[in-house]
Amino acid sequence: MLTTAATRERRQEQRMRCLKSGRVVLANHNSTLDCRLRSQSPRGARLECEQSNLIPPSFTLLRRVADGTTRADHCEVVWRSGGATGIRFVKQSTANTLRNHVVSNDSRYPV
Repeated sequence: MLTTAATRERRQEQRMRCLKSGRVVLANHNSTLDCRLRSQSPRGARLECEQSNLIPPSFTLLRRVADGTTRADHCEVVWRSGGATGIRFVKQSTANTLRNHVVSNDSRYPV
């Protein structure tokens, strides 16, 4: 298979495959969308979501990290293809910053 400029890797860091659950917090902070992280790097990730068309251009992603804490990452959409969405992490913080904005009764994301 020939490699063309269009198919070359454009990421600065290689993404590692993963299968983690996440939650997209919508702009009004009153609702969320469940999603799956399918690959991830320190700068971004590929999300899969049944309602990926509802993911806004800029949003907050809740996800568990290796030490067991929940991260609230401000993200931007870089690309979309079917049910997959490529995102860039813009700013990372702990989920405590969203404690008063997101109501969660899911034990995977205690905020």
